[in-house]
Amino acid sequence: MFTSWLLRNPFEFSLDLEVVLPWQKGLDFSRGEYVAAQLGGQDGLQMKVDKLRTEVEHARLVSQRLEIAEKKLDRRIEVLKQRQAQVGFVKEIIDSANLDPLPSRAAQLQSTLTSLQSALTPLDIIPIPTSTGLSPSSGEHTKAWELGRAAYLNWALGKMLPPGERGLGVGEGGDAERLERIEKEIEEIGPREGMEVLAGSLRGDR
Repeated sequence: MFTSWLLRNPFEFSLDLEVVLPWQKGLDFSRGEYVAAQLGGQDGLQMKVDKLRTEVEHARLVSQRLEIAEKKLDRRIEVLKQRQAQVGFVKEIIDSANLDPLPSRAAQLQSTLTSLQSALTPLDIIPIPTSTGLSPSSGEHTKAWELGRAAYLNWALGKMLPPGERGLGVGEGGDAERLERIEKEIEEIGPREGMEVLAGSLRGDR
């Protein structure tokens, strides 16, 4: 008889008895009825819970990124401190020697260069003598080959003939026919070979 009484249905409770688990102590069951009676009921409450959960996840993500950024910043600060310690002796030497900082020295150097530029006199232009002895008429800086064909040929001969044979020029004394003949030979043979023929003809005429 006693065994039958023990094996009775354990889930048969009286209607006025509320079943509460140990971790549910202090809960207000009437609050659930109030929420269920509101607009949206349990679904609306679940949406709010999901929204709050999303905000919490975002806050955790931001906090994690801030921690990573702080660690990177701490590493950079540590590297900069090490570099400062490596080159800190330079500042100590400057302070002990009572040297002026770089900006004042740079300003003094700039003023010195400015005054030097205004104090220097312009250099005299030294004319370069040509092999023909002709004085340029169009300006001191006129090249020898810019004065005409005869001047160009005289300049080229001056580069090819030995120093002892540069006294005789081409086109001196108004020998225009000779100059035209030499130019035709240069055009037929080529620039380099033509100048060699011109030099040989001048040596033969001498």
